[in-house]
Amino acid sequence: MRTRRNLVLLLFVVFLLTVNNSPHILSNISTTNAIPTQGSRGSLKVNGTGSGDHTTIQAAIDNATSGDTIFVDPGIYNETITISKPLQL
Repeated sequence: MRTRRNLVLLLFVVFLLTVNNSPHILSNISTTNAIPTQGSRGSLKVNGTGSGDHTTIQAAIDNATSGDTIFVDPGIYNETITISKPLQL
């Protein structure tokens, strides 16, 4: 009887962990559908090695106009950014 109770408790904990993580997974999937394709009008590319339009995120933000999309290549960007206009990152 004690083993059965422990099993039920374990299954309940696993269920709670699954339910709590599901909204995050689903929200990430739904937001990726709204991302415009790279190279579309009004887009800027940030690449820390220099192969993009800008090497820092803040430089891209400063040179973007309202509604532009900024694509950031993978990498480490140690900077503080300020966004004062509607943009997509």
